[in-house]
Amino acid sequence: MSEPDASTDEAAIAVVAHHTKDIRQGDHLDINKVPLSSNGEADWLATPDGLVVISQTCDIVRPDPPHLLVTPLVRLTGSDASEARGGKRPRYVAVPELGSDAFADLSVIASLDKQDPDVAKFTRGLKTDEQIRFFGRAVGRRFARFPFPDEVVPWFQPLQKLVRSRYQKEGNPEGDAFARVAELRVEAMDGWTAPPYDLTLVVILEPGELPVFAGDEMPDIPRELETWLRPSGTLRPGIEIADRLLKENDATSRYFLWLGLAESWANRCRPATAALARLEPVDREKVLAAVAGDAVGVEVLTADEFGLDRYRRSEELDLEHLSPPPPR
Repeated sequence: MSEPDASTDEAAIAVVAHHTKDIRQGDHLDINKVPLSSNGEADWLATPDGLVVISQTCDIVRPDPPHLLVTPLVRLTGSDASEARGGKRPRYVAVPELGSDAFADLSVIASLDKQDPDVAKFTRGLKTDEQIRFFGRAVGRRFARFPFPDEVVPWFQPLQKLVRSRYQKEGNPEGDAFARVAELRVEAMDGWTAPPYDLTLVVILEPGELPVFAGDEMPDIPRELETWLRPSGTLRPGIEIADRLLKENDATSRYFLWLGLAESWANRCRPATAALARLEPVDREKVLAAVAGDAVGVEVLTADEFGLDRYRRSEELDLEHLSPPPPR
């Protein structure tokens, strides 16, 4: 075997350096097809809107690895776009400098040789530090979903279905309220080692959305509001609570309306009868016994109140897809 030609290696490195030295994660490549592998055979995927680079910038500018990871750019409209912009659909990540309808579609990932001349023809997809941080986090989030136990997944599917249906109806109060939610997370007080799991749904609102009070002294709920929220002792439907919340200006009332709305979402976290009917009896029993107290608790906070320690001890509830556990 002959020794590697050092001059050839240096030339390849020079080509890579020239092509990629200015490319960054989130940049757009005007390339209208990309190679994919399907069942061991090479194929081509049409990408009429081009590609978005998702490799980390530090990997892009180095000659090794020799490839860029890319994903198709797609154009979304309506509720699909608003959900994606709000981070509620992790499959899609906004690329703001290419337009408000521009998103990287992370459901398809391909690689391109850094020496390909077309790689050098790029357009900035991200501009501000905030855009760059959001894009990087969103890409990482797509591949780091927590594998909720099989028996827990049916508990959160009704909430997933509710949010998607509300979001898709323009002007729906519950969908408009959910747009003000930064993230939903799930805490298991005693961990995920074995059921039943003591679960809390943490509704994290955008900063400033939840009223605060002097000295952190929580006021009493107004009697009229307490009666309105629970006529005959039963909590009103979430859509009615959201409608009043969006029209309410009084801080105390807004605070308790948010608590009521979050409680209505937590109440949705119960396995649907139809879903249970499709299960084998032994699996049905596992699902019904999965959650301690037969209910999911709830807490409402703003993003600036939710500390790093709690973040590490909780899992994001991805309402687009609930990941099953890894194979055993």
